[in-house]
Amino acid sequence: MAATAVVVAVGLTTTACGGEEWSDPPEFAADDFEAGEWGAGDAADGEWAVGDCWGGADAADRDPRPCEEPHVYEVIGVHDGVGEADDAARTALCETSFADYFGVPPQEQGSPGLVIVPEPVPAEADRVVCSVYTSTSEEHTGSFR
Repeated sequence: MAATAVVVAVGLTTTACGGEEWSDPPEFAADDFEAGEWGAGDAADGEWAVGDCWGGADAADRDPRPCEEPHVYEVIGVHDGVGEADDAARTALCETSFADYFGVPPQEQGSPGLVIVPEPVPAEADRVVCSVYTSTSEEHTGSFR
């Protein structure tokens, strides 16, 4: 990995839950996550987990799958209860997730650069799911790590 990351962070929130708005994202450290969680999400249960992969180059496929199968995106962070977090807070969450997952901040990644996106997020979710990809037209087998 190298190059510069483009950060796009947009989260969807529920309207039924009147979550409180916050301006600063919570602090996360690498030891907040067990190393075994990365790359070990149970894609079969339909719930997003850090390390899950998803998406195909030729279809709008948002179903999680093991990273051993061809995919475009890899989940690097799942943040529940973000409510009405603004774009800056969502961006900070995804940048922190990137640094925790890969061990370097997005600005210091190598080539090819990974783009950070806030997908996939169901419309009813009160969460930000941070994913990375290199190209939406190129599938990978295995983790980006």
